[in-house]
Amino acid sequence: MIHKLSFKNFYSFMGEAEVNLAVNKNAPDTDAYFTDSFGNRLTKLMAFVGPNASGKTNLLKCLSFIRWFIRDSFSDLKPEEEILFKPFLFCSEIKPSNFNIEFEIIGKIYKYELEMTTQKILSEKLHVKENKRFKILFERTWGNDKYEFNFRQFSAPANFAQIVRGNASIISTAGQVNHPQSLEIAKYFGSIQTNIIERGKVPVEGFPDTIKYYQENPEIKTKAEEILSKFDLGLSKINIQKIETGDKKVDIPFADLLSPKKVKPCTKG
Repeated sequence: MIHKLSFKNFYSFMGEAEVNLAVNKNAPDTDAYFTDSFGNRLTKLMAFVGPNASGKTNLLKCLSFIRWFIRDSFSDLKPEEEILFKPFLFCSEIKPSNFNIEFEIIGKIYKYELEMTTQKILSEKLHVKENKRFKILFERTWGNDKYEFNFRQFSAPANFAQIVRGNASIISTAGQVNHPQSLEIAKYFGSIQTNIIERGKVPVEGFPDTIKYYQENPEIKTKAEEILSKFDLGLSKINIQKIETGDKKVDIPFADLLSPKKVKPCTKG
């Protein structure tokens, strides 16, 4: 479960942006919230609403990037290749980008911190929470044309630092030598499903199952439509249509728009 995500200097975001799933202690108890092993209340559901070109996709792209970088950067990139993301493009000088994510796996809360350019990781840290405080599992920092490493709590194999690259995460690198904790973290991030990637949007795994579920359970589809309409976006229904793609037809959902007469006008006051 993701607890918190923040980033800076990433695509259309120049300043720091944060997504925090923590719930106010005074919020009423509902099925939408749960409590973790440390007593933190978190929401199970969050939605981003806004007009086109307001940054919604780029915000989701940050999670997709972190997922890819932690899990696959070692295997997907050659040693000389740049890291696959773009910083904010309208800066007069090159500045590093920052990423921070807190997440929970089987009762353990981790905090991962990253500072980088597209050419090189400048700082990378992984913490784990014990007795309400975080301790460092590993750390590397770039300075004086070399990395300084701290693997004392990470149980890394001998000579591990020799295979660590400037464009790949330590977790994805340690997975190559079957480091148990790194494999556990990589497995968790591999379970995150998304259709947002560096190159845009792709069909997400499991998406056809959702469509089939709506077709077999029309009452659930109706409930989803009611929730969708409450966002006041001018959307009314989920309309599933068969679309030809090459030599076969697939079911694709479309959102029906309310007619102009049914859309409530904005009022002042």
